[in-house]
This record gives sequence, structure tokens and C-alpha cells, in this order.
Amino acid sequence: MIPILDLKRQYNQIGKEVEKEVLEVLRSGCYILGPNNKALSESLADYTGVNYAVTLNSGTDALHLALRALDIGEGDEVITTAFTFVATTEAIGIVGAKPVFVDIDKDKLHPVKKNRPIARGDLATSNAIFIAFILLFSGLFISLFINSGFFWLSLIFILFQYTYSLLLKKKAVVDIIGISFFFIIRTYAGEVATGYHLPVWIMLAVVFLSLFLASGKRRSEINNTGTKTRSALAGYDKNLLDFYTTMFAVSTLISYALFTFTEEPVIFDGLIHHFLLENFPNALGRKWYMITILPVIFGIMRYGQVIFEMQEGERPEKIIATDIPLLMIIFMWGFMMIAIIYVI
Repeated sequence: MIPILDLKRQYNQIGKEVEKEVLEVLRSGCYILGPNNKALSESLADYTGVNYAVTLNSGTDALHLALRALDIGEGDEVITTAFTFVATTEAIGIVGAKPVFVDIDKDKLHPVKKNRPIARGDLATSNAIFIAFILLFSGLFISLFINSGFFWLSLIFILFQYTYSLLLKKKAVVDIIGISFFFIIRTYAGEVATGYHLPVWIMLAVVFLSLFLASGKRRSEINNTGTKTRSALAGYDKNLLDFYTTMFAVSTLISYALFTFTEEPVIFDGLIHHFLLENFPNALGRKWYMITILPVIFGIMRYGQVIFEMQEGERPEKIIATDIPLLMIIFMWGFMMIAIIYVI
């Protein structure tokens, strides 16, 4: 493996020269300023073609001094990148200025995302990164207590999340598939954590449902904000997203219908089951899961109405949590599943 930075090789090339200069400084007793420091400053000025150069103890101080030299202070804004070392934003904060991150300009153009703490300027990127790392390692540590499989899935999820955020979400089509992959990992993680096997048709239903939600999300984004808030949106138009949304909605319904037809219900040997067995034996052994297709049809129709008529498919999590008709459909589906599993 070729290292990114081979310090040992560098040292082998200039080690004797460095050791000689270090010993000379140590013997002189002049650790701050002094003739060696003056010689270095003059050499740097000559090398860079300027009249003067000032040596400092750190890159943070160098950035701080540069900002001071430009008379940047309270009330000023400094454009920088979020993909940098913490010293960059630290130096801007020391002089009282406000860092403006070019990486998050897309969020600032968005009517909703502009109110996020980082985009709004309420949370420094350095603090956000620090908190993110704490939560990341805490989550991985907790996952170890579930089982090793769940830990590895969590690690894969985190790595894919960074890959998606930095690269994949900028590419049309790939971004929608990436969103679907997140749902697949979450679903499979639930199987690994609980030990309950998920039928292949319900897994496919999850895949197609996630693609349906993602396609509807992109369609609403184009309709509400155009292509300025997300680079991947430039690779779509409404007709293409209408095709995706319709195709994945139909695929979701077909996959779920096949699940209900092929899957045998779990039988709990309880009092109600014995009562039905003695009095209504014909009620047992039927494909009762199939009656849950009805709320699934209603749910897809309602969500399609939200996407195509109300143009509000951009935030699926908000729709599912606040749309009353959709909530009623979800509760009806849940009630029917509980009744089939625990009663019939």
C-alpha cells in the first residue's frame, strides 16, 4: 500500500540537516525570535518574492494574522469550505467574523432547508462535526451489544451514508437508488436484530416502496424549487419522474400482493384460536393476509394524491406523521395485521 504521506521517507532524505539545525537552536537558547528565526523569515520572503515574511507557531495563528491584516472582524463574513480542518473556522471565529460555507449554499437556496442550524449559521461546522462523531461512535458501541451482524450493518450504513452525501446524491437516478438502499439496510438490520426472517416479497415491496417515495420526493422538489437546490435534479424532468413514480407504485402493490398470497400467517395457539377451531374451522387456514391489500391500495392512492395534486411529496417523513387520511390508513393496516396474526 502506498501511504498518503510518507514522513519516514521525508526524514530519511533531510534527517541529518534537520537534526543539525535543531541542535544548533537548542544550544543557542533562542527558541523565540533570534538569528535562526530571522534567517528563516528572510529565506521565506526571498523564496516567495515578497519584501517580508513572518514565521508563526501554528497554521491557526497564520490564518488569524492574515484575517487581521485584511481588517476582517465583527460583522464581516468569510467564505470558506466545510470540508476543512477546524482551525479554518476557528480563526474566523477568533476575529469575530461569521464563516459562510460554500458547500451548503444549496441548502441556503431551499425554502425549508435554509432554516437548518448550519445553513442558518446558528451551528458552526466544527461543532456539528464533533457532535456527529460522538453520536457515530456511540451508536456503533451500542450496536455491539445487539450482535455482531447488526454492528457490521451499522458500519456499512454509516460508510454508505458518507458516500451518498459526498458523491452519489449529486448523480441523477443513482441518488434515488441510494435512498432505496438505505431502506433495504434498515429493513435487513431489523431482521438481523430480531432474528425473524423477512419473506422475499415483503423485502421487494420495501425496495419498490422506497423507490416510489424517493421518486415522489424528487418530483415535488423540481415542482417547488426547480433544479437550483440539488445538482442531481438537473438530470430529471417531470415526465421521467412521473414514469418512475407510477412504475414503482405499481411494483410495490404487486410485490405486496404476492407476499399476502404466498405467505402463511403465524399461528398462535391461544384461546381465540381454539374457539375458532371448534366453532368456525373454515375461518382458519385461509389467506387472510390478502385483505390487507385494501389499505395498501388506499395508502398508495392517497400518497399519489399528495405527490401529484398537493405537490407535497418532498418530505415523506412529515407526510406520514401529519397527513390524517394516511395515518388512518396505516392504523387500519396495522390493526388488520395484528388481528390476523394474534387472533385468526
